Amino acid sequence: MRRWRALVFQLGDNSRSKLRPDPICANKNRFILQGDSLLPLLRGEQPVGWRQSFYYHYYESLVTHRVPEHYGVVTERYKLVRYPITDEWELFDRQQDPTELDSRYGDPAYSEIQAQLASELERLRDDLQAEVDR
Repeated sequence: MRRWRALVFQLGDNSRSKLRPDPICANKNRFILQGDSLLPLLRGEQPVGWRQSFYYHYYESLVTHRVPEHYGVVTERYKLVRYPITDEWELFDRQQDPTELDSRYGDPAYSEIQAQLASELERLRDDLQAEVDR
């Protein structure tokens, strides 16, 4: 499996790319877009401070794909996942376990990474104004 390692971007970045860099709206509360413009990337530039992680949330639950609702943070190497309905967690080392079958959550050897990712997940959820767990 080949992965694109150069930059991490979110689907929301695409929306910002279609607008001018600092959009103005009469009612700023109604004009909310998440993400960063991809225009510098398309121009071949390496943006300063470009994200090293991204947040995702899978909502479908068990009805369609038989995958429970979950959200998490992904970096080039690690992935921390939370299942809000059962309050279960998983931590994957994507370099050592590319198929993500062996969770390292709670493993003392990964405690520092686990704490860093949990903090990053909280930061991203706050930044993106993610909904509070049900």
